[in-house]
Amino acid sequence: MTDVTARLSEVRARIRVVCKIAVRSEETVRLVAVSSGHPPSVVREAYAGGQRDFGEFVMDDLVNKAKELQDLPEIRWRFIGQLKHTRTKDAARIGCTVDSISSEREAIALNRRAQAFGRTVDVMIRVNLAAEKQKAGCTVPEVAQIARAIRSMDKLRLIGLLTIPPAVSEPELSRPWFRRLRLLGNQLSLNEFSMGMSDDLEVAIEEGATMIRVGTALFGRRNSGGFAYGVSP
Repeated sequence: MTDVTARLSEVRARIRVVCKIAVRSEETVRLVAVSSGHPPSVVREAYAGGQRDFGEFVMDDLVNKAKELQDLPEIRWRFIGQLKHTRTKDAARIGCTVDSISSEREAIALNRRAQAFGRTVDVMIRVNLAAEKQKAGCTVPEVAQIARAIRSMDKLRLIGLLTIPPAVSEPELSRPWFRRLRLLGNQLSLNEFSMGMSDDLEVAIEEGATMIRVGTALFGRRNSGGFAYGVSP
């Protein structure tokens, strides 16, 4: 067993324990392995250990890894970084899920590219619940309009919401933010919630997360640079 597969087992054990406490099936929680800043080799290790969903927040990294790892038939890519309208072509070509739509403009550009490639792209709206200036994402009042716009587009399928709560000293303090995202999604008839990372995944699952984004607990600290979200997954 490699270090990555051992860590994968540990994270899955954490999910199993909290799901039992929350009276939820493990199958209702999708683990997204955030491989940003790490080489393709660790993705291969995690894939060998049964992991299938991988998230990248730098489009160049996603493009390169998708090409190098195209021999892995069941791999599923998710783009979780800020989507520049100039990179929507790459997202549509790869066919990844885009979990980080922050504006109607981004959605329009992605829909146009998806039309050109003849494919439907699943998307989530990234919500900046606390309206923090250093973080990307739309504000709460903007969510409904963006959701309506996406639902009117023929090549985008809105599946849920993503958020990263403000930095806190302990995981429990993130609970109100996770709960707020779930309630917001319920108002929009959405039931997929990407929330919770290495340090607070238990609280997120208790509050209804259907996807957790885990990087550090699986792959260790990123080799260089800062995270797009301002915090480590």
